[in-house]
Parts: sequence; C-alpha cells; structure tokens
Amino acid sequence: MRARFRMSSFVWRRRLCGLRKSTILISGGLNDGVLDNLQALFLKGIAMNYSIIMVSELDRIAFRTDAEFYHPDHIRLSEKLAKIDSISIRKAGVFVDCSAFYPSIVPYYNFESKGVPFLRVNEIQDGLLRLSDSTVFLAKEILNENSSTIAICNPGDLVIAKGGNSLAKVALLTDEYERYSVCRDLIVLRTQALNSLGAHYLWMFLNSKIGRMLLLRTASQTGQPHLSLEAISRLDVPLIPARSQVLRPR
Repeated sequence: MRARFRMSSFVWRRRLCGLRKSTILISGGLNDGVLDNLQALFLKGIAMNYSIIMVSELDRIAFRTDAEFYHPDHIRLSEKLAKIDSISIRKAGVFVDCSAFYPSIVPYYNFESKGVPFLRVNEIQDGLLRLSDSTVFLAKEILNENSSTIAICNPGDLVIAKGGNSLAKVALLTDEYERYSVCRDLIVLRTQALNSLGAHYLWMFLNSKIGRMLLLRTASQTGQPHLSLEAISRLDVPLIPARSQVLRPR
C-alpha cells in the first residue's frame, strides 16, 4: 500500500517516538486513515517497516518525502553502494538529453524504413532496441526543420523510457543505423565523451536488478511517475576495472 503523509503527520510522529527535531520517521504501509490509531499500534509492538532519516539526508533533487523513497531496502542499498568506488553518470562524461515539445509530425511518419528511425518506447524490448514494421522513420528534412526540438542520437548512446508502463526500460543503440531520433517519451544518454565507464557496462548496470531499482527509486512521484534528467545525471554507478567492462563472447 502506498503511504500518503502530510507534513503535520511528520511532526506528530516525531513527537510520538521521542525523536530529535533533526530526524523524521517515515513508515510504510500506513495512510492518513489510521494515523489516529498509530500510537496504540506502536505501543502494542505491531510490526512496521520504517526508516529514520536525518533532515539533511532528504532528497534534494525531486524533493521526495514519500515513504517508498525511504523504504528500508533502498536505504540499505544506498549504504552498500556508498562503501564502494563509484562515479556519477554526469562525472563519467555522459550528457543526458531529451526531445522538447515539437509540433505534430504524425503526417510525416514513414513505415517503409526510409529516413532516420524515430524511436518510441515500443522499440525498447527486454533491454534491447528492436525495430519492427511499426517503427516510424522520419525524413532528414523534417528532422532539420525540428532540429531544436527533436533529439538526434548515435550508435553507442543509451535510451531510457521516461514514464508510463515502460518506465526505466533501457536500450543501447546499435550501429544498424548511422543516426536515430527520439520521441519526447525517451531520455538519451550520450556516451561520446564517456570516461571511466564503458557504454556496454553502463547499459548492463542500468538493466540489472540494482540499476533498475535505482532508476525506479529516483522517479518523481508528482502526477504519473517519471524520470528526470537531473536525477539520472546524479545516479552513481560502481566502478570496476576496464577489462571487466568489456563484453566477451561465450
């Protein structure tokens, strides 16, 4: 059950548990309908998932104060990752980008593989880029006319679904085409200036259980959950030796 908390609830719980003013107790599985009975449950020792978070540790990117963001599993994962060498996606040289709001281009859709692929969330399947008969292509002239709003990316770049049912799905662009264009439902990770991390390693990490958990955790909960450019830029990726980042055939 998704917990919904009012700021007044934070203060009330802080007084109940005798915590210092610099801490906030955020528990999961409770909504406003049971807050009146929280004291009785707490005193009876009813099992609850909870985390005690310093105010200074609250998320400063999306300003998250919901219980899911501070779930004990997420806190434990963050503590483990903090103990190993890592680098943020931004410091690794990745430029995070996306398309802006462009005018309707549906009349210019081409389904005959002529022009530049216009990637949408449906092209991300099981961590891979899969083009099909339903893949849209756009003429270079259309892309040139909308160069300030439709993002162009290259082989080796990564694309991530920004929201919806495909939230946090990741694919690596292959060299099947020289260029790709993306809809505004995708985020692009440009890897041309990548350092310390290999594109394939970054792709594998973001598709791993831990990587996906980090992506989903950073999704903003305002309205429909969605990823933001800033949150992705600040994600930390564990550093491993360069030789271990290279994909080798079995």
